[in-house]
Amino acid sequence: MKGDRMKELILDELAGMFETAYMERWYYNTETGGFESRAEDGHEEYESGEYDEERFDDDRYIPLPDQYDLNDYEMMKDFSVSVDDSIKRNRLMTAIGGKGAFRWFRHSIAEFGIEDEWYAFKDAAYREIARRWCIRHKLKYSETK
Repeated sequence: MKGDRMKELILDELAGMFETAYMERWYYNTETGGFESRAEDGHEEYESGEYDEERFDDDRYIPLPDQYDLNDYEMMKDFSVSVDDSIKRNRLMTAIGGKGAFRWFRHSIAEFGIEDEWYAFKDAAYREIARRWCIRHKLKYSETK
């Protein structure tokens, strides 16, 4: 089993990699226990062809969740619904209801002074996605170092 011979993954570190999921596609190498990335279309590494895309088709590479798996919009929605203050909750739901949802959401959490709460919520959601990913791929993990 892959997880038996690999190092233990740290959920916080794994979840931290998700922040670049919109720019890079990350893969876990089950042989080395390391992570490798491939930049997405429109980025310098992709355009220059400095990587061998076919190597990631190998069974030893497990793709990490991408931007669609992470679904930051749903996270913003879940966070908004969780806000106790009904005025703030309604304003946040309105902010994410149309064009510019991400920008309006960031503006609203800054205005309400709840940025720390949002980032804690998002970090916890990313850690849970990381945990489920490890379980799905039978990889050992721990919460922290």
